[in-house]
Amino acid sequence: MTPRTAKSQPTFQPRHARTPYGGKVTVLGGNDVSAVVSDSDGVTTARLAGEIDTYTVAELRRSFDAIEVGPGGAVVVDLREVTFLDSSGIGALIGLHQRVESARGRLQLLCTGMPLQLLRLMGLDQVIDVVDTGD
Repeated sequence: MTPRTAKSQPTFQPRHARTPYGGKVTVLGGNDVSAVVSDSDGVTTARLAGEIDTYTVAELRRSFDAIEVGPGGAVVVDLREVTFLDSSGIGALIGLHQRVESARGRLQLLCTGMPLQLLRLMGLDQVIDVVDTGD
């Protein structure tokens, strides 16, 4: 039996920019996952792509922690380009949901494919607003 080798931790270099609509964008990227977080008109959107697993979730949590949520604020997490999601990624989404809910904000997850199936299987679509984009 060949021993398994662990993936190396990706190094993320955040980049900050302004959108043409006056919002701000933070981009995190590594070999396995990327997150683009933008803020415009009181709605924060996190567009995720790639694999979200135990090796990449720490940076994802940091990007979620950087999201400012005020009373009545809205956060949208776009999971449509996520190709893999494990329990650590689910935990990060639940943590974000709890933080948004405690600020009396709204969280919405946009997804399709495997992430949608997993969220439904775990019953999280009963607790979090999960939108099947049908892509």
